[in-house]
Amino acid sequence: MKSLRLLPLAILFFVLFTEPVISIANRPVLIAGIPLLYIYVTCIWLLMIGLVAAVLHQNPQNDDSSPTDV
Repeated sequence: MKSLRLLPLAILFFVLFTEPVISIANRPVLIAGIPLLYIYVTCIWLLMIGLVAAVLHQNPQNDDSSPTDV
C-alpha cells in the first residue's frame, strides 16, 4: 500500500524537476547571495524528503504489510 501512496509523490517530484518547470527558477536573481535556482532545487529536495517521510510514517495500523516486512 505504501508504494501506491508514493507513486503520486514520485510523479510530482519528477514534474517539478523537469526542464520546463525548473527553467522558471533559472533566472539571474540572487536571494541572500544565493542563486534562485539553487534555492528552488534545495527547497523541492527538502519538501520531497519531508513528504516521503510523512507518507512512510503515516498510520501504520491501516497498512496491509506485516511488521516483519521491510
